[in-house]
Amino acid sequence: MSMSNTPSPHTNTPHTTRDLNDMYYFARIVEEGGFSAAGRALKMSKSHLSRRLSALEARLGLRLLQRSTRQLRLTPAGERYLAYCQTIVQTAAEADQSMLGLLSQPTGEVRVSCPIGIAQISFPKLLPDFMALYPKVTVRLNVVNARVDLYRDPVDIALRARTSLDEEEGIIVRKLGVSMLHLVASKGYVEKYGCPETPGDLASHRTMSFDVLEVPPYEWRLHALDGEEVRVKHHPSLICPDMNILLDAALEGRGVALLPDELWQRSPWREELIPVLPEWAPVETILHAAYASRRGMTPAMRALLEFLTERLRAPDQAAANLPA
Repeated sequence: MSMSNTPSPHTNTPHTTRDLNDMYYFARIVEEGGFSAAGRALKMSKSHLSRRLSALEARLGLRLLQRSTRQLRLTPAGERYLAYCQTIVQTAAEADQSMLGLLSQPTGEVRVSCPIGIAQISFPKLLPDFMALYPKVTVRLNVVNARVDLYRDPVDIALRARTSLDEEEGIIVRKLGVSMLHLVASKGYVEKYGCPETPGDLASHRTMSFDVLEVPPYEWRLHALDGEEVRVKHHPSLICPDMNILLDAALEGRGVALLPDELWQRSPWREELIPVLPEWAPVETILHAAYASRRGMTPAMRALLEFLTERLRAPDQAAANLPA
């Protein structure tokens, strides 16, 4: 495909013709690691790709790749130009994908990132239900607690849980639900070490921390029914990003843990756990979906967002109680 760059009548800019395919070829050469691999992927000759890259460099007046017999290396100009080329390629793919809205059913791939807690607690039920409703949609799930960059990382929708909604320029956020968590401990632990009667008592107890919600110095923010708030510093003996491991450790009597209600209340051994300081509740976290506005929304993305919104907002759905 080609696109003409028509000069303004108020400038003396010369007329140029820009072949967008050359930008695509350049991105693929870099991504595949060389001309030969890119040629195989694109089903075209190495010499043809080399000529197209040379034409692109000639038009720009800049060297994009340093070539040698053994390797290719991006120049500083090439690194900068590559980011724009990849954005254009991605936008073109998403433009094609958006046309699928003319079909009777959403089709294509949706790339989703979500924290471990959501994946463990809610997705085992939600994803199979979604797949049954939309058999032509493929969900590529990336389970990661680290925050993703919606403009740089290959992610369409990022599921997040925070005490407030994210506010980023160019990012659209949709609230899905609220996470309810409580402090719990096993009956065996309470029999051996006693039960904290005040928030301050937690400082002398063994505790465990979900490291996605907390960073050193470890601190729990607790609210009383009358609105009073206290911050309790504790020294966890276990720091872990996996809620199921924290649940197992709590069941084994290893300490007090802050766990989502959906996780510990559905456990077959829930009778072995008791709430600690039930009159004090941690700050709620808001589950929300975020996506980059400039990328637009494909029918598959829209279908998944509407599905999650319906399922996670329902008041009788315990799946709304999710960890971050």
